[in-house]
Amino acid sequence: MKEKITELALGTADITAITPKVLSKTIEEIRRLEKVWGQFYKTNTDLMTNGGTQVEFPKKQIGISVSWGLSPGQGPTQSNISYDAKTITIAKGGIGLSIQGEAIRQANRDVIADQVQEAGLVWKDTLDLVAMEQMFPTATVVAANSIAACPGTFVIGIKATIGDWSTAEIKIDANGTTIGPAGHATDATISFWYAPSTTNRRAASATSSSGSQSPRDILKLKSDITGKAYSPSVMVMHSNMFAEIIYDPAVKFVEKSAYEGEGVVFTGEIGKLWGMKVIVSDLMPQFGIALLDPQHLGYEIVRKELDLKRDEYTGASADVLYFWGFSERNFGIVNPYSYGIVYSQGTIASGNWAVQGAKFGGLNS
Repeated sequence: MKEKITELALGTADITAITPKVLSKTIEEIRRLEKVWGQFYKTNTDLMTNGGTQVEFPKKQIGISVSWGLSPGQGPTQSNISYDAKTITIAKGGIGLSIQGEAIRQANRDVIADQVQEAGLVWKDTLDLVAMEQMFPTATVVAANSIAACPGTFVIGIKATIGDWSTAEIKIDANGTTIGPAGHATDATISFWYAPSTTNRRAASATSSSGSQSPRDILKLKSDITGKAYSPSVMVMHSNMFAEIIYDPAVKFVEKSAYEGEGVVFTGEIGKLWGMKVIVSDLMPQFGIALLDPQHLGYEIVRKELDLKRDEYTGASADVLYFWGFSERNFGIVNPYSYGIVYSQGTIASGNWAVQGAKFGGLNS
């Protein structure tokens, strides 16, 4: 391989920097340091040693029966013992990388470092989107003549739009969401993230704007999750929502510098509210604030880490180095009630929308 790379007139240091193994490890390391949603899942690598394509994880408090006041000879009732589990199956993902020989010769290894850094961030975005959509799935509606109704579905962020939605509004009430009114193209399509019925969800106090969350709403949601025997220790919100919450006089915000060095620090963590670590990220859907218990949320199973290979058949003759790599992994929510979201209620004009899918650079959303 080194002989073929030298056709691009690269030095020894350059060759070392662009070996597939180094590229693979660097991209994965960048992803680990920058990931937002993926950091809330515990990693399981059993498939890397045991083989197989899926792992079954028991849910919390499953398979346990406790009885009290038993008479001599009696034991726990067998009919009270139940078992339930979440099966997480791996998925395959890939990444491609090309490096121009001419660019390297002109700018030395800075070009390599910049491109690998970008590849790491794109890989992070790809997996973060997969992790987030385990918690908050995507739905898509196509406008009929005027109104797209989504009863029972509560929009928390806009992933993508196609067509003219310039006059549209999102109306969220206790029954669900209506996207309208008339005035936009009849073939317009909108994809959005929503709060699933399988988790804790609580409507914020209804207002006429998207910034309707309040400290009271957050504390109520925390009580909902705690009531399900989970302990939410992380709060995730969009940067637009943070200003709404932090300047509330009832909030006692603790800066991260006040407790630095105590426990794990999450990516995007800026402080604490009511004992929960606050993470501000534009990768959080903009119309919601999420609370979660990372200890019991779920797992990222890994069967194969990212493994880049150099394309030996195309590249050197075209003065370009091509690398292709694949990884086998997936995310899964084991305990749905270990997290929840406060979603906005009211009417949100299209001028206040932000199409956030583009922030996840890894997928063409």
